[in-house]
Amino acid sequence: MIRDVQNHRNAGRRKKDLRAAAIRRTLIDISSAVSTTFDLDELFRVVHCKLARVINVTNFAIGIVDRRTGILSFPFFRDEWDVGYDSGYRFADGDSLDDEVLRVRRPLLLQTADLVRRAADRRVAKMPLIWLGVPLMTGNEILGVMSVKSYTNPDQFDRDDLEILTSISQQLAVAIERKVAVDSLRLSEERLRGFVEGTDDLVVQLDKEGIITYCNHTAERIFGEPADACIGWAIIDFVHKDDAEAFLDAILQILSRRRTSIVVENRFVNRRSGEAIPLHWTIRRQYDTCGQSVVVNGIAHDLTNRNRAEEERLKVLKLESIGVLSGGIAHDFNNMLSVVIGNLDLLQMKGNLREREREFIHAARQASLRAKELTLQLISFSLGDAPRLVPGNLGDVIAICVDRVRAKVATQIELDIAPDLQLLCFDAFQVDHVIDKLLDNAVEAVAAGGSVRVRLYNHHPDVDIGLQTEDEPPLRGRLVVIEISDTGVGIPDAHRLRVFDPYFSTKSRGNQKGIGLGLSVAYAIVRRHQGEIRIWSKPGSGTTVRVYLPAEVDPDRMN
Repeated sequence: MIRDVQNHRNAGRRKKDLRAAAIRRTLIDISSAVSTTFDLDELFRVVHCKLARVINVTNFAIGIVDRRTGILSFPFFRDEWDVGYDSGYRFADGDSLDDEVLRVRRPLLLQTADLVRRAADRRVAKMPLIWLGVPLMTGNEILGVMSVKSYTNPDQFDRDDLEILTSISQQLAVAIERKVAVDSLRLSEERLRGFVEGTDDLVVQLDKEGIITYCNHTAERIFGEPADACIGWAIIDFVHKDDAEAFLDAILQILSRRRTSIVVENRFVNRRSGEAIPLHWTIRRQYDTCGQSVVVNGIAHDLTNRNRAEEERLKVLKLESIGVLSGGIAHDFNNMLSVVIGNLDLLQMKGNLREREREFIHAARQASLRAKELTLQLISFSLGDAPRLVPGNLGDVIAICVDRVRAKVATQIELDIAPDLQLLCFDAFQVDHVIDKLLDNAVEAVAAGGSVRVRLYNHHPDVDIGLQTEDEPPLRGRLVVIEISDTGVGIPDAHRLRVFDPYFSTKSRGNQKGIGLGLSVAYAIVRRHQGEIRIWSKPGSGTTVRVYLPAEVDPDRMN
């Protein structure tokens, strides 16, 4: 009898020892998983599997509180009754059991009687007979809840089970906090990456030697090399030689702590095209945790469009000032020329003039007529000559102008007018003047051989990119395009940038040539129609001029 009692006691102790060993092994395995597993879903699966050694986890759930919204969600659950885990049973006080654990911030072991007392009129399809939940906390911050329940055995869990869940709850809370921190960091990095890679500005990071350690995609447009290929290059290698010393001094001021930030403008040279691109830099240094300068961060904005707009503004101001001056002079000069031409006509009517004298008078009259033509151009150039807009078919005006030029020259001129042209409001006389001047230049460019092509079509920005370059501002609205191209000698870049300047001409200052106002007048007319005129040319490859006229014109902007 005594031996049976001792055997029973020994069996009980062995059973306790085995359970204690299993609990220790489970806690060690879970602790190891928390340290080595960074994926929460995988960690929750491991915890569920390991806990099954010592606790019935047939119905098991882990909930996490969203710090921003305060909503409790369950990324992991196992339930033999519900295929989708209900976040909690609604009780009379308006909280679920999980919410109650979060509110009281301590473990809860609820027996059947406790559950019945808490139950409200509205219940879920199946109420458990016992429920155990523990909060997941780090310090004073609550991150979630872990719970188990049983639908069949009201004695399934006891205080020992509560202690087991409590012992691993802090480890789980640490893992959740780590995951939340990692997700927050990842989200921050994604936002920063989206900003850095999404901006058209150049973003670079340099080490203390001025070597590029990072640059965004804009580097390819500025440097002429893919962003990855720029890593390891010295930033100074891309700076224009005339700006290198000042830029290097700016970086040295940052590294030497004489300045915390600096703003500088300079030019960088595109290695592929050789183009000098103006940039506006904001440069700052970045410190490590010990307060030491470790890298230099720089953001550069491309000033090409700003400079182009400024040049355009100055050109307009120049045209305005010259227009005002030339308009006033031209009116008075035209009156004087009318008197001169009238007197020359009267002199030609005399019958006793010798042939030599008549030749002199005729030459004087022709020179006066050319001077009168110049005054008419000056008057047209003046800002007071606003277009008289009338709805019409631009194709008819272009066809008449082309036929007129064909009758004067032997050059082959091809005309292509799209059948679906939009109707425009335009000044037919002024537009005829623009086409006439552009055709004259195209015909002169192919005087030694070549052809001229005139096209008229609707502008479709998505499909008709043509000669559009990346650094030109996009065209907006409904437009009709007049395109005049030739296969002539082309125009050097230095001249192409000045062709619309008043009095600029590469022609000789002789008979009917070299006035230098033809394209200036054309430019002024197009701008008064609220249009654009653009020119593309390379020496030996011909020239293409496009005039873009809008279908809708704002009357208040015609001047």
